[in-house]
Amino acid sequence: MAGRQDAWSVSGALVLVAALLAAALGLVSGCGNAQPPVGSGAPVVTMVWPLPGEDGVAVDTAAAVHFNVPMDRAAVISALRVTPKVGLGPEWKDDAVLSIVPSPAWPEGTRMTIEVGRGAKSASGIPIDKPYRWSFTVCRQYLGVAAAEPGDGAIGVALDSPVQVTFDRPLDPTTLAGAVQVAPNVPGQVRLVNDSTLLFTPDADWGASATYRLTVRGGGGGVKARDGHALEADYITSFSTVLQTVLAEVDVDTGAIRALARLADRAVGAVWSPGGQRIALAIQVDVPEADVWGFFGGLWVYDPATGALDKVGEGSLWTESNDLNNIWSPDGATLLYSDMWHPERPAGVWRARPGGTPELIASSQSDDMIKTANPAWSPDGARIAYRLYGDWMSHIYVSSSDGTGRREIARFPIKVSEYSFRGLHWSPGGTYISVEEEDPQSGGALAVMLLDPGGSGDPGNPGGQAAARRLCRGWRHSWSPDGTRIAFVDDAVRIIDVASGHATTVARPTGLVRWGPCWSPDGLYVAFEAAPDPESAAEGVWVARADGSGASQVTTAPTWGVKSWSPFGHRLLLITTEAAVQ
Repeated sequence: MAGRQDAWSVSGALVLVAALLAAALGLVSGCGNAQPPVGSGAPVVTMVWPLPGEDGVAVDTAAAVHFNVPMDRAAVISALRVTPKVGLGPEWKDDAVLSIVPSPAWPEGTRMTIEVGRGAKSASGIPIDKPYRWSFTVCRQYLGVAAAEPGDGAIGVALDSPVQVTFDRPLDPTTLAGAVQVAPNVPGQVRLVNDSTLLFTPDADWGASATYRLTVRGGGGGVKARDGHALEADYITSFSTVLQTVLAEVDVDTGAIRALARLADRAVGAVWSPGGQRIALAIQVDVPEADVWGFFGGLWVYDPATGALDKVGEGSLWTESNDLNNIWSPDGATLLYSDMWHPERPAGVWRARPGGTPELIASSQSDDMIKTANPAWSPDGARIAYRLYGDWMSHIYVSSSDGTGRREIARFPIKVSEYSFRGLHWSPGGTYISVEEEDPQSGGALAVMLLDPGGSGDPGNPGGQAAARRLCRGWRHSWSPDGTRIAFVDDAVRIIDVASGHATTVARPTGLVRWGPCWSPDGLYVAFEAAPDPESAAEGVWVARADGSGASQVTTAPTWGVKSWSPFGHRLLLITTEAAVQ
């Protein structure tokens, strides 16, 4: 029989050794009857397999009896009794070891008893002193699942994907009717694609951004194999379909959400152009590297007037190296972004007009390990600032908007992580460039530093750092529209007066502030989102009064990435799910 387990199998070797030692000490017995000690003359059973009292024995396991002396083979087999009766195929390994092979198998779920009776005798004719008897229990056999596609817990499953479950033996097709259930209920067809593989095909596409649970019924009323075996219990597999997001606006006063566009994939962030004509979005793309964190998205532009959604170039935006709030030029005509990690394109800072060809304007130039990050326009659009990193230093550069005249104005050592998000912004009046850098005063935590855009760039200065002013410990900072205050996050959402350094706490959200704070155009409010962890959708959007007089939750809808205040009213642009706008 294929797959039969032998008494000499490797899987039982350690147990056999243990049993031999026990037998040598006189500890092995059948039904509590001790055997005579070795050397007394009568043959002795020194070991049996399966072990006395063992449970879960496979139906095709070969039993075995070991004696201390060569035995009369015919006499032993004649004295052998098995209860309940089953066909046997006794095989002698040598004169002292008898293998008892069931034919065709031990009955499932049965307690088997094997007895070597008094008629057994040694090769020299000495009979066994007393019968030796032991019992073991055979496990019940069940139909098993070998594989499922999508696998349990799969995410991003295509909306037209069937579900395939493969079993460990051929199925009885007459048992398929009513054997598959889907929750939430989805009508569909069940059929066999081969002897052992069941296929469920939904009559219509799965819903987007949804989780489904498919159950194959087990037990007597469920699916069965051709040999009659059923699943021991229901087989359940769950999966989530591809996340399709919605570009929408939420009314800050009422919480009402209005859909602007339905997107074919997950987006992370959207921001209005300064004049309100277009919206820039980052929509998820695949990238070569799988061992980096953050989110990669292609840059797209949406025109609300026409409904057109157009991709900008072939680049990929990494959320840790781009801030969508800085992407539009002040006149709303040009996009500025950092593109990285693509084997066929140089990493660097790019600019592009919607519908035009992207232009590389800044790169590491000589070292592929050096990356660009966080490019930002000056308020007048004549200059840009950006960061270079990759050598455990953060280099801050300023150049003209076409990339010429590049100057390093500051550099900061990096001790903790090169790849975490570090904000970089121009102040509204162009007086400062504000950056987030590791702060020795805070044990390496990020702090907001103010730089003079006209800094020396002299590496011996070192790197213009003498001109840097530490404003506060914090991150994810943004300037107020009038350039007098900065909102930031540490253990709370706070606003600091740039001139005096006085900070006001405006909110203490639970969880992680993953986006914001972002100022309303009138400078009276800041918006932010909170999430339990970096991978979860935010648990709603909050708006706090800039004077610290209160904060309220605008919506509990799940949201992702950067939000943007609308230039047309008290509304926020956001990415959410279809369910939130229905």
